[in-house]
Amino acid sequence: MKKILSLMLVLALLLTATACAQQNTDPTTDPTTPTKDPATLEKLYQIKSYSADAETVFGARETVIATLGDAKLTNGLFQMYFWMDVYDFLNNYGSLVSSYGLDISKPLDAQGCPNTDGTWQHHFVGSALEAWRYYQSLALAFDEAGMTMSDEYQEKLDGMEDELKKDAEEGKYESIDAMIQTDAGPGALAEDYYLYTTLYYKAYSYFNNMLDNIEITDDMIDEYFAKNQAALAVDGITKDTGDSCMV
Repeated sequence: MKKILSLMLVLALLLTATACAQQNTDPTTDPTTPTKDPATLEKLYQIKSYSADAETVFGARETVIATLGDAKLTNGLFQMYFWMDVYDFLNNYGSLVSSYGLDISKPLDAQGCPNTDGTWQHHFVGSALEAWRYYQSLALAFDEAGMTMSDEYQEKLDGMEDELKKDAEEGKYESIDAMIQTDAGPGALAEDYYLYTTLYYKAYSYFNNMLDNIEITDDMIDEYFAKNQAALAVDGITKDTGDSCMV
């Protein structure tokens, strides 16, 4: 795996898998792009394909495609989240990806995604948007709480350019941007990778701070198990044990 991908995977926060990541119980099934009237589908699926040539993608890299408060998601930053999600999925499931209905030898927009109204490209577009919303919301909370970056994370951000430059030279890339675009698409540049990493550090810092300070009461535990009893039972988790058990 290329160095830049290794760095990206280290930064990944595992999110709950969406419907498309549910295992295809019938390996003989060959899902195809749905033929439903696009007007009846969710907005995400109304566009048949999000693919474009490299020149078009790069030209639209600063186009804002989503907002959250004052925060903006550009196509360039979206590329980071999209490919991070793809690589994270492949890294997690490895040789089992085919059993989930994904053929990595085919374009993502040319194969249907099981249990959804779209293709695998639709799936990863949706999960990338959700990942950005998750990170960005926590990063905004980090800023609103007046928190500051830890010395460790700030040092990593400050040294990022030198580290990426070294990696690009070792990989014989023309530039840092060229290295990043090899793995994250023609619309992504070093500044997008820097912002992606900054949002992660802020989100992770805020999440851990909240986790360290949260007070869990017996009533909260009872309410959680009452709402999620069926799902927890599938994994053998009970309120009495609080962990997995075999029967």
